[in-house]
Amino acid sequence: MFRRKWTTPLTIGCFIIMGVTGLLMFFHLDQGLNKLLHQWASWVFVAGVIAHVLSNWATFPRYFTTEPIGKALIVIAVIVLSLSFYSWGSEKDQPPSVLAMKMLVRAPISQLAPLVGKDSATLMSRFSTAGIAIQNEDATIESVAKGDKKIQGKAIKILFGVQK
Repeated sequence: MFRRKWTTPLTIGCFIIMGVTGLLMFFHLDQGLNKLLHQWASWVFVAGVIAHVLSNWATFPRYFTTEPIGKALIVIAVIVLSLSFYSWGSEKDQPPSVLAMKMLVRAPISQLAPLVGKDSATLMSRFSTAGIAIQNEDATIESVAKGDKKIQGKAIKILFGVQK
C-alpha cells in the first residue's frame, strides 16, 4: 500500500519546501505566498512522514529499542516541542507589533478614542453594537475580553473601523 517509490520523495520534497520557507520566514525574507505555502505544505509533510514511516515500518521500531542515538534524538525532539508551549521571554523580548497590541488592549477607552479620532461615547456605542459591552470609558479591551483573543481581535478591528 505505502511504497517507498513515492513516500520518500514526497517527504524529501516537503522537507525542502518547509525548510526553505521556514528559513525565509525566520529571516523575515518571505514574500508572496511563502508563509501560506509553509502552512499548507506542513499538512502534506505530516501525511508524507506518516506514509514514509508506514512504508518503512519493519525498521522503524528499532529506533525505540536498539538504537540509543535514535531514541535520544526522538526524546530530545519531544522535550523541545513540549518546551515550545511555554513563553520563556519577558515582554521586552517580544516583537514590537505584539507590544503595541498589548498597549492598545490595556489602555482605557478614554485614551483610545482620540487615537482613532472619535469620542469615548461613539467608540463605546460601536463596541456595544458589535456585542462587546463596555461599561465605562475607564474600561479596557483586555478587561472586557477577559483573555478571549477573538474578542480582543474583534475589538481592535472595531477600534480602527475595519469591522462594525
